[in-house]
Amino acid sequence: MTTLQAPSALIIDVAKIRDYLLNRAHPVGRAKAAFFLSCGFKEGRPEELADSLFEHASAGHVARSMQTPFGAKWVFEGPMKTPSGPVPAIRSVWIVRQNTSVGELVTAYKV
Repeated sequence: MTTLQAPSALIIDVAKIRDYLLNRAHPVGRAKAAFFLSCGFKEGRPEELADSLFEHASAGHVARSMQTPFGAKWVFEGPMKTPSGPVPAIRSVWIVRQNTSVGELVTAYKV
């Protein structure tokens, strides 16, 4: 049995935030964009959502982890700070690719 190693670092590609999680026109991400925009995040400020997602995962609310063909998948659930004040519960999904210890953001959405 393989033991999953928690990410030693987390990285977020700002393009993923801008082009997916805050993009109202994205065929898959538009519902996520509507949610995050309703929480006060702005399309022109993807770094703000990236910072909140980083804090969310850094808090360590691990819901589950599993091995996948792409590497170790980590799912974090819990509250996330937003610009509008409410602290919604969200789920963020991260992948730690094989032979690395860095978690990369895959997606995030309201629980």
